[in-house]
Amino acid sequence: QQGFNVSNTGYFVYVNGDQHFQDGMLEADADAANMKFDVQLIEYEGNSDWVEQAILDVKACLDSSDCPDHADSGFGPKGDKQCEYAELFDRMKEHDL
Repeated sequence: QQGFNVSNTGYFVYVNGDQHFQDGMLEADADAANMKFDVQLIEYEGNSDWVEQAILDVKACLDSSDCPDHADSGFGPKGDKQCEYAELFDRMKEHDL
């Protein structure tokens, strides 16, 4: 914003190194190797309508004297664990800390 005209269209440059092609990485000269890359330009249509309110919500949270609820899931290798800080606070409560 700030008076700038900002497009909702963004781009990702995706580069994937491929070492498993037919002749491998080695060149005819045994002292040289060459890795080939697959490069893609991915267009993304975004929407920033939510950003301003999210920033205001974060500020309100930081200014608050109350701690927000912690996530009950979404963490750990399977996504079934709670936030590590919630785990810490639960253990502190168990020991009256």
